[in-house]
Amino acid sequence: MPDIELTSKVNDSLDFARGSLADVIGSVLGVHHPDPINGVYTAESVDKVMTPFGRNPRPEYPSSLAATAMEADFVVRFVVDSTGLVLEKSVEFLGATHPLFVAAVRRALLRSHYLPAEMDGRRVPQLVSQEFVFRMARR
Repeated sequence: MPDIELTSKVNDSLDFARGSLADVIGSVLGVHHPDPINGVYTAESVDKVMTPFGRNPRPEYPSSLAATAMEADFVVRFVVDSTGLVLEKSVEFLGATHPLFVAAVRRALLRSHYLPAEMDGRRVPQLVSQEFVFRMARR
């Protein structure tokens, strides 16, 4: 039976200096996660994207706009923080839309809850882009 050398150095602290096991595995597999921007990750850069809870409120169609049959569709960008809430200061409406639609969506978002995104096993803030569509029912 051959002898097994147990006195040689097995690893070095520099072997683990990259930060996390995910970084080490990612480098071996060729996976790269983009760095967060101002501490906020994108959907492409997290291991697990945020998930909205099923009972989140839906924006209410403003009755005065429904009476005039005004419709709209627009994108809202916002950050879901590591606790699963929307950061109020991050809510940004892309494109022009009626202020009553803006208010309805803002109200719904600020009362919504999410399962936060995860990166390397910890919860992190994620930038979200979501389209909102207000359409009148067709008869």
